Amino acid sequence: MAEGTVEFFAFGEPNGGFGVCFCGQDLRTHESVHFRPYAFSSAMTSPDAGKFLEGRDDAVQYVAHPTNAWKQLRTGADTGGVYEKPVAGPKPGEWFRARVAITAAKVEAFVNEQPQPCISVVRLHPGRAGKVGLWVGNGAPGYFSQWRVTPR
Repeated sequence: MAEGTVEFFAFGEPNGGFGVCFCGQDLRTHESVHFRPYAFSSAMTSPDAGKFLEGRDDAVQYVAHPTNAWKQLRTGADTGGVYEKPVAGPKPGEWFRARVAITAAKVEAFVNEQPQPCISVVRLHPGRAGKVGLWVGNGAPGYFSQWRVTPR
């Protein structure tokens, strides 16, 4: 797929990350939008560190591996804060609906029935086509339901 929409319902461990990969060439070369449920709420206690998390801005993130991983995009002089955003609405530990719209030039992600995207970014590998798949990170399980891919 080069362009289209990926929709699904998702639920995951509070300290994990999960989402969708697209335009994949292989396991190392792909773009993805992933969600961090522990950051959905603006204030909660981290079960691992026992510290208070306030106003997290990394609840949803776009990356383009291998050259634009999350760390490079978070700390880059021209990219800091552009490729990750907060998500309002769902709470950690609840199922949520995600819709990721991919065009040749940009990626937008929507959560639940919100009319505005929670993130809208210029693609770092515009127009590339490839495989679509689910992504789970940090060794924490993610659960998906009603997975639908609609190519353009």
